[in-house]
Amino acid sequence: MKKILLDCFSIENHKTGVSQYAMELLKHMFRLSPDDYSFHLLLKKGLIQDHELFSIINNTDKKITFEYHDISAIGIKRDIKYFFLKKNLTYDLYHCLNSNLPLFLNKNCVVTIHDLKYLLYPQFIGNKSLLKKLYLEMLFYHAV
Repeated sequence: MKKILLDCFSIENHKTGVSQYAMELLKHMFRLSPDDYSFHLLLKKGLIQDHELFSIINNTDKKITFEYHDISAIGIKRDIKYFFLKKNLTYDLYHCLNSNLPLFLNKNCVVTIHDLKYLLYPQFIGNKSLLKKLYLEMLFYHAV
């Protein structure tokens, strides 16, 4: 059985563009994947139990497991937490559903890069935009 590890930390309790993308992708991925695929979802602590995601999970015959972590969708703290988490992660393919592939994962990875706005327009990042821009450039370089 092939194990697909899905980084779903971008799924929020409220609707966002990235969250909606993730929901649609998961819905179709579960429906179209071969029978010998299993899925393990990494979810954000605090995700409400009546979230649309759980109805998608309950309406599929795929083997789906999930676990909760206090990991954000982006930031240096995310990379530090992934550093300690990675030794417990087993997968045949890791798919990051947002643009931020963890720095400490580098084998059998897929990442969805949604846009480059913060690299092209770092003023939207806020204070310390140069430092954040350099961090994001490093993340994107690693992902690509």
